[in-house]
Amino acid sequence: MLRPGSPPEQTRDLLLRVLSVQASLAGFSIAAIGLMRFSARSAAFSSFADDLLGACALVFLVSTYLSFWALRTRSDARMQRLARVVDALFLAGLTGLVGAGFLILYAVA
Repeated sequence: MLRPGSPPEQTRDLLLRVLSVQASLAGFSIAAIGLMRFSARSAAFSSFADDLLGACALVFLVSTYLSFWALRTRSDARMQRLARVVDALFLAGLTGLVGAGFLILYAVA
C-alpha cells in the first residue's frame, strides 16, 4: 500500500511490481469465467460469479492502464494521485476475486 508523501522512486517501484500482477489477474479472471461454464452446477451462483469475475477483470484492466499511465507521466504529483487510485482499484479487484472464489466454491460443492 502506498503511503502519502512516498518518494517517487518508491512509487514507481510499487507500480512496476503491481503492473504485471494486475495483467495476470485480469487474464486469470477471464480464464475462470471460461472454467465456470464447464463446471458450475447452480445457475444462480454461476451467473453471479461470472458477472463478478467479469467486473474484476475490467477493474484489473483499468488498474493496469492507470499504472502504465502513472509510470509514463512526468509529474510526480500526478503519479502519486494515480498510484493511490491504482491501489484502491487493485484492492477492490482482489476483494471481488476472492468473493467470486467463494461463490464458485459453494456453487460447485
